[in-house]
Amino acid sequence: MNSLPNSQISAMSDFIPRELLADVLVRLPVISLFRCRRVSKSWRDLIDSPCFTQLYLKRSPPNSKVIVALQRGGAFYAFDWVHEWDGGSHYRASNPKKLENHLSDFLVGQVQIVGSSNGILCLWNITKDGHVLWNPWINKFSILPPLPVDCKNGGSYCVGAAFGSDHSNDDYKVVKWFKLASYMSWELDDASFDGYEDSSFDGYEFCVYSLKLNSWRRIKDAMPHEMPQAHDCTFVNGALYFLVQEKMKFGYHDNFIVAFDLGSEEFRRISTVPHSPRFKEVYEYHHLCSLNGRLACISTYTERLFGELWVMVDDGAKRSWTLFACINIGLSGSDCRVMAVSERSKKMLLQVGKKLALYDIENRSIRDVIINDKPSCITSCTCVRGFVSPCSSLG
Repeated sequence: MNSLPNSQISAMSDFIPRELLADVLVRLPVISLFRCRRVSKSWRDLIDSPCFTQLYLKRSPPNSKVIVALQRGGAFYAFDWVHEWDGGSHYRASNPKKLENHLSDFLVGQVQIVGSSNGILCLWNITKDGHVLWNPWINKFSILPPLPVDCKNGGSYCVGAAFGSDHSNDDYKVVKWFKLASYMSWELDDASFDGYEDSSFDGYEFCVYSLKLNSWRRIKDAMPHEMPQAHDCTFVNGALYFLVQEKMKFGYHDNFIVAFDLGSEEFRRISTVPHSPRFKEVYEYHHLCSLNGRLACISTYTERLFGELWVMVDDGAKRSWTLFACINIGLSGSDCRVMAVSERSKKMLLQVGKKLALYDIENRSIRDVIINDKPSCITSCTCVRGFVSPCSSLG
């Protein structure tokens, strides 16, 4: 039987109530939805609407998280986060799928995945200082325009980048931050800039790219606080969270957390970092992350092979930290990120250095995760399958 042309389908859909059409379309897989956008302008407007996107994500199963990992050689793999894993000395990722892409030129150099939202991944080529927004589920990507000269102070250098969605403006934004310094003394280590020391610190300035406007803009108010891990940032529910220190006359104050709202593009102080009452010594590292839609923090102790994972609870009246799990595997918080957690099976997926690992919370044991018979993983992120186009309508 021959299929109907789009014109006839579009004409027939005019008699279908919008709510009923949405209820049918929301049940389709991502690739089918992307094809349905071509039927008519009314179908495209419906599918692209923020309400439909949120409805689609709400109907997704709670365990529908996907892990996307970049291995050496520029190969991306995706596998579903599952509650049950096979045992053994290693864990094999569940049916990893190689993601086709046309990013070979962009992937030359040091590349990181700096965030994801509604199926869109943001890649940052640190070597070239360029960015790409890529939706691997529909295999569409866009190369971001270069940063304008007036967006960057001449005495600053980029130390981090992040990505997230701005629901209040139906937009997606890339944020870059630059460290301002009156004088910098570089201590080169193998031709890298990992060993610098600042004689004078003047804060950070931020630049924001809007996919909706396809342009960069400079944020007027620079953040005056020092960030102990300047690249450390996490996106949770419309805001980016940073770990900062307040600079005092004779040193630094305790660490606290600052949020950058992607809608208002304003900073606000959120909370201090968690401290365990069981130990008096300070933490060596704190690392912020997202845990099932909530702000979380990994904290490790000085001179202890021990750490804790804390989750922020916001009851509307106040915010507080709740201990979620102990991590007794000898990891430094500076090279460990939580990717996903299964509260049912008591397991956590971690990015540890250049590999993924599965941590058993109850047994406090860890195993490497094998992807396509390889344990290596340069960078990774947790995302969902989505159909949002990463291409701006203005460019």
